Amino acid sequence: MARELPDSYTPDEIAKMMTPEFQETYAKYYQDALDSGMMDGDWDTEHALDYFKKNIEDDELFETMKKRLTMQADLGNNQHFLGNGLTKTLLPNNGNYGAVETFNIERRLVNLEQFGDANNVSDILEPIGN
Repeated sequence: MARELPDSYTPDEIAKMMTPEFQETYAKYYQDALDSGMMDGDWDTEHALDYFKKNIEDDELFETMKKRLTMQADLGNNQHFLGNGLTKTLLPNNGNYGAVETFNIERRLVNLEQFGDANNVSDILEPIGN
């Protein structure tokens, strides 16, 4: 995974951030930031950083949390990511895990127009089962 991520993350940082133990810490601080009222919503990483600055005294932990916020903003692996390739389920009585986290890294640019109509997405969605 380390060779696929942008150069802004060192292999050591990735190894540290992509563990269940670190993710538990990250999720706790992120939820505390949300609960504090400082954030404008779940994806407000800018104000999460402000919260972290005020509440994390350990400089090394703060720097790692800051880097992890950048990763969330860049890649989308939010506070519910467990560090083991899965996300925590947010549905009650539905087990421990939600969606599988996947990162698709394109090694070469692909012109999607080459697929013609195969990549058209309908702008009208119909409910399933109604």
